[in-house]
Amino acid sequence: MALAGALIAAAVPGVARATYVGSQSTTVVGTLAAASPWIAVPQTGSYFNPGTIIDPADDHTSSLSLARVGGRGRALHFTRVDAPAAVASNSMGPMAVAASGGRMAVAWRDGVSGGRVHTASVSPEGALVDVVSVAAGAAGDPDVTLAINGTRVVSWTQADGPHAVLVPRRQSTGTALLPIGALGDDVLEPGGVVAVGETEAWVVSTGMGRVHARRLVVGQDGPAAPIDLGGAAATMSKDDGARGRWVLLDTAGGALVHVDARGTVRRTPLPATAKHPVFTVDGNSAVLAYQAGRGLDVFVRRVPEAGAPGRPVNLTRNAHRVRTPVGLAVDHLTATTSVLMRSDSGTRIGEVRRGRVRTWSPPGAQAAEAPVGILRLGSGRFAVQTQGSETVEDFGCGGSPEDASASTTIAVYRGTRRLAVGRLFSVQDNC
Repeated sequence: MALAGALIAAAVPGVARATYVGSQSTTVVGTLAAASPWIAVPQTGSYFNPGTIIDPADDHTSSLSLARVGGRGRALHFTRVDAPAAVASNSMGPMAVAASGGRMAVAWRDGVSGGRVHTASVSPEGALVDVVSVAAGAAGDPDVTLAINGTRVVSWTQADGPHAVLVPRRQSTGTALLPIGALGDDVLEPGGVVAVGETEAWVVSTGMGRVHARRLVVGQDGPAAPIDLGGAAATMSKDDGARGRWVLLDTAGGALVHVDARGTVRRTPLPATAKHPVFTVDGNSAVLAYQAGRGLDVFVRRVPEAGAPGRPVNLTRNAHRVRTPVGLAVDHLTATTSVLMRSDSGTRIGEVRRGRVRTWSPPGAQAAEAPVGILRLGSGRFAVQTQGSETVEDFGCGGSPEDASASTTIAVYRGTRRLAVGRLFSVQDNC
């Protein structure tokens, strides 16, 4: 198992640790988010000791690592930000992070008082504020989404079904959105609950082999009748900034679907050979990237809410190497779409700017590093996250298994120029 997967397993409460009976300390690095002036990366830590020598322990914590964008120098300096003391515990699950409209929010669960879910905003000063805590029983890891207006929604699933709480901007109290049984047997999709305004939300869920969208209004007994979007699973769902929703159906006969505020559905089918689709939202359009065709080329296509979709642009024609899109970012100021791609030669970035295409390797990127994500930062800048390969140390104290680590690199670019870089590490220490 790759180190990241092994560390995540070790960091989850209750995961068996095979026959190893020594102590184990892990740190797991998550996926980046960004909202001016911060780049944020969640981290999960755990410490397990069976108590053969000292008192037993099975502690789990979560935190954010924040680095200021545009600081002095070429280094990103990450600072750890912990949960406020009133809600910090040693039974925290992984921290989910969302960003939109220049704001950021987080959510996590813990096992205190029978189980709780917490959500907080990230202040401009880099602190976790406006904390809302909800009794949640044995909840799964929560998801958090953030609307452009700053309203956040935290959602999770427990024994009696899906739950969601809406929290308007700068508020420290939330309102329950999902009455028990409101979705029937449907399962929430990742990022499936997003606010529109301060009293309404869209819910995207899956049931009976179909993807459904519903409008929720605070105070109503339940959501509106489900809108059938088709498909069998939704892989990505995003706010359109105008009280509607974009949903990507990544299945056989997949499509990018837009649902407007009136419930009107507009489908843009993916090519029959499309694989690994990803998209982002830019104004009143979605921008889609996918791999397709006999040559497994990567294409970019703009899909407006109304009107005909743009023609697909081939990013990798005659590249003679298979490349797979991982994510994309659009800089509105420079009209540039940047697509992060994985290939057998390492990380590549493809750009489309006013119809002109180029691809390049990020300066300083190592061939062994795997691309993880890309985000726009404004002013023509974007951030790229890559994951290094596992490094195994030849020692562990007392005859324990070897220690291991893997680096995560966050780099900021403007065009092909690297402006700043920082590194975090996933680590497993055995003793």
